[in-house]
Amino acid sequence: MAGFALSLLVLFVGLAALAVHMLRLKSKDRTLLWFGLFVSQLVALPVLLAIGRQCGYRPPRSSWAAIMFAGIFIFLFSVIVDHLRDAGLTPWQFRTEPFGFLINLGCLGYVAVKQFVTNEQQLIAIEEEMKSAARIQASILPGSVPQVAGLRIAVRYRPMTAVAGNFYDFLATPGGVGILIADVTGHGVPAALVASMVKVAVVSQSEHADDPASVISALNHVICRQVQGQLATAAYLFLEPLLGRALYAGAGHPPLLIWRKSARALMELRENGLLLGVRGAEQYVNAPVELKSGDRLLLYTDGILEASNNRQEFFGAERLTGAIAALEHLTADAFADALLGKVAAWSGSGSQQTDDITLVVVDVC
Repeated sequence: MAGFALSLLVLFVGLAALAVHMLRLKSKDRTLLWFGLFVSQLVALPVLLAIGRQCGYRPPRSSWAAIMFAGIFIFLFSVIVDHLRDAGLTPWQFRTEPFGFLINLGCLGYVAVKQFVTNEQQLIAIEEEMKSAARIQASILPGSVPQVAGLRIAVRYRPMTAVAGNFYDFLATPGGVGILIADVTGHGVPAALVASMVKVAVVSQSEHADDPASVISALNHVICRQVQGQLATAAYLFLEPLLGRALYAGAGHPPLLIWRKSARALMELRENGLLLGVRGAEQYVNAPVELKSGDRLLLYTDGILEASNNRQEFFGAERLTGAIAALEHLTADAFADALLGKVAAWSGSGSQQTDDITLVVVDVC
């Protein structure tokens, strides 16, 4: 193939050079001149295709390729016919090149319009599928917040796109409630599929609702076994308000924040094991938490901490701490709205959200 392409290239260059040379000499042998131009154009396309193939180019596969190439062929054929006319080898005198160009332009326009319409139809189909996926994901999230004596719980869920890799759920028991929050790496449909898998795994752990380490370990086993290479952070908090105690276990998740209203101090519980999906045999442990009246506990994803402004500065832990102290007088629901309002104001009203955000606020009465 390389030798054939080289031969065509040499022929093409030679004939073109001959034609140009004769034109410069103002040769009277116009037949030979037009013959050189005719042959040079005739072999130009095969030469270019052969060279492109040697360089690895492959024309895109399309159902309209035949129409496009037919237009190009007709245009080139009209050019060749006009060369024959100029050489006096045709009985007619009118030029066919404008008609060939018009036909070629029409073919290209037809292909462009069809491609545009097809792309629009595909985008509409994708949008409908994303809406369906969003409805399905919304259906796996809790429909309501559990009512537990001694607790006030507020949840805010803000996906970056139609579907998200964030997830939260509740496991209620006669004496308390377990709260899970998870953040799958990545965004969009792949992360949402893993989040749906987490939902199934959480439901299967209802009998271990009072043991956060067991719940986190089970989630880790599922992700390591079913979706290798996919990572997630998670935190699980089990509260027993009447007994004034709670247990917490985490897997690479941002720390549990506890605002002690009586002391006006913020505590961070950084009891964290390895991220979910890294090592199936990873061991997680429970960290005890003492509950006092007036305490406020926050579970959240890093979409809050990593919200950035137009200077690419993160909202960060320091601003989060300041907001918790400044908004301590608000109820759980009002606090959740006000905190996310501060995050949105930091990012700027015109900025697009750059990560999924989930926030769970628990007030101890």
